[in-house]
Amino acid sequence: MERLDVYYTIGRQGLMPCFYHADAGICLEAVRVSYENGLRVLEFSNRGAGAYHLFASLRQYATKYCPGLALGAGTIGDAATAALYIQEGADFIVSPSLNLGMAPVCHRNRVAWIPGCQTVSEITSAEEAGAELIKLFPAGAGGPAFLKAVLGPLPKTKILVAGDVSAKKENLETWFDAGAMAVGLCSQLFRKDWLSTGAFDELGSMMKKVIDTIHEIRTPTAHV
Repeated sequence: MERLDVYYTIGRQGLMPCFYHADAGICLEAVRVSYENGLRVLEFSNRGAGAYHLFASLRQYATKYCPGLALGAGTIGDAATAALYIQEGADFIVSPSLNLGMAPVCHRNRVAWIPGCQTVSEITSAEEAGAELIKLFPAGAGGPAFLKAVLGPLPKTKILVAGDVSAKKENLETWFDAGAMAVGLCSQLFRKDWLSTGAFDELGSMMKKVIDTIHEIRTPTAHV
């Protein structure tokens, strides 16, 4: 997927689901269920010794069976790792922190770069390096009040909030009301017990519920 299309899809979906599991079969099922329940952006976390090889399998599966799905790699901390995932077809790269050395690698390959930031200085530095979407992480450290305060002087900044974000409607409302473009959900969505026991029907139901909730919250304000 083209870089700008990735940003648009994240904004339209309002949700960045992210997951990891060491079992390739479970990972493939997670992608399948996500796609069948309407998700068009999915972040695979770079965790575990075999994560890179798992992503390669997921990329092949998504290309064949999930047209229009933006599949990216998260928990990427350096330029070399970003380059590896880009080589395997990552549509976007997400970081937990700001590493400006990753910017030229992503930009050169026309891949969306979503760096993690915690301060206004980091956010502006990331934007000056070409980031068009910022991951506020961990978002719970400052909460929705901090996000709202940041967007006061930086009204054009696009923010994905992740870390200490709940799937409950009340929590989602506070983040979108504060100005978030999208929210990131990991274990709150891809529960370990559901993945380990193959409870994919429950996972799918939860995804649909969250998608519907976000749509309900954002419809009156006509977000991206």
